[in-house]
Amino acid sequence: MSAAQPFSRAGQAVVHLVQRLQADPRLAYLIGPGSESFELLTAAAADALSIEADVYRERVMGWLAPQPVPAIGKAAAVIDPELLARIEAYDDKVHDVDSQDDLNMLANHFIRRGLDVAEAERDTQTEELF
Repeated sequence: MSAAQPFSRAGQAVVHLVQRLQADPRLAYLIGPGSESFELLTAAAADALSIEADVYRERVMGWLAPQPVPAIGKAAAVIDPELLARIEAYDDKVHDVDSQDDLNMLANHFIRRGLDVAEAERDTQTEELF
């Protein structure tokens, strides 16, 4: 290895991932302390840095502030009743509005339609400028 590049690319990658754990509390929650990924990453990073793995792991754990990642159901779209009534009026009756997955799909469909209209309007205005 040259003096300009102290680690191999693999070493750089694992050190970078450990640094990402510190920068992203959600990532620290998913693959942080207690996970096999954390054990492997910190051991590999310690090797790359020529530090004892247990010492490095303890140091890293002091940096982390894991933050739970919401479950898919908890992160699902919340739709106000007026919008839900409008969706039901235009629904093709293929979707079950009592299903969160179908409701999310319907909401995304209508959001996409709204974005398509907004983009078409923007493009029309842009063409009029020239």
